[in-house]
Amino acid sequence: MHKVITEEELQKMLSVATRLFAERDKAIILLLVNTGLRVGELVGLNISDVMNGEVKSELRVRKEIAKRKKERVVPLNDKARQAIRALIDFNKSKGYALYNLLHRLLQAVKAVSQRCM
Repeated sequence: MHKVITEEELQKMLSVATRLFAERDKAIILLLVNTGLRVGELVGLNISDVMNGEVKSELRVRKEIAKRKKERVVPLNDKARQAIRALIDFNKSKGYALYNLLHRLLQAVKAVSQRCM
């Protein structure tokens, strides 16, 4: 059964974001909350899964990264698309190559999840 987090719980999660990486961490949390993606699915995404020049309105969770090995389409609302743009902008602002985004995202998701526990 899925549990919907309250606005209070979301604010508590967002408040854990560190100053140095606050924008990135908040974007990760908002992306997870607004899409229902699992952490493993998020870090398994390719840039082409979420962008084709611009952020897509939906993303395809490929069967090789999906929990039950079943492909599915996840709609991206405005908040999710903004979170993706924020992650990409953060990556560019730090001078990271675009292909490093997912590796750095994995590290960030692990750090955020540890702080939220």
